[in-house]
Amino acid sequence: MAENIENTVDMLTTIVVDRRSEGYTFEEIATEQDISVDEAVRAWKEYIESRAVMSPEEQWVLHLIRLEKLLVMAHQRANSAATAEDLELFLKIFDRIEALQALNKARKTEAQDALVELTKAQTQIILNAMMTLQGNFKQQLEIAFDKGKTLKAIRGEVLDNFDTTFLAEAQKALSAHPEEQGA
Repeated sequence: MAENIENTVDMLTTIVVDRRSEGYTFEEIATEQDISVDEAVRAWKEYIESRAVMSPEEQWVLHLIRLEKLLVMAHQRANSAATAEDLELFLKIFDRIEALQALNKARKTEAQDALVELTKAQTQIILNAMMTLQGNFKQQLEIAFDKGKTLKAIRGEVLDNFDTTFLAEAQKALSAHPEEQGA
């Protein structure tokens, strides 16, 4: 077989990925293709490193498309069922496809619910940080009013160091623990 195939990187990678997905070991692939185990492993690693990973939403859509295609194939074969046993087998297949689709929908719902909870948690963190920042600035203003006797002195105390103070207070507010932020 190895004599008929040019072992280009793309073809070798395709063979290695296909054989690995079928359950073959790197050693078995190397023997079959008349290459070293290192070459088989290198082709696998190159595939893994260059592989684009789909988002969970893309994976869900792809899974749904596959299930729909499977349903069409099963339906076509069911139409040509010759015996009651064949028809019973196809009913079991339809039930299994339906269960897989329900599982797929449940996973999507779980993912959406998790995203909603994450968004709520992030919103709460932002609100807590803003409340902490507000409280800290209120304190800074009170200190400035206590120190300064004139509006010019108070203004200087607050505005001259505003950027530095704001950055420090914002960092404190964002890094505060949730129990501290509520206080």
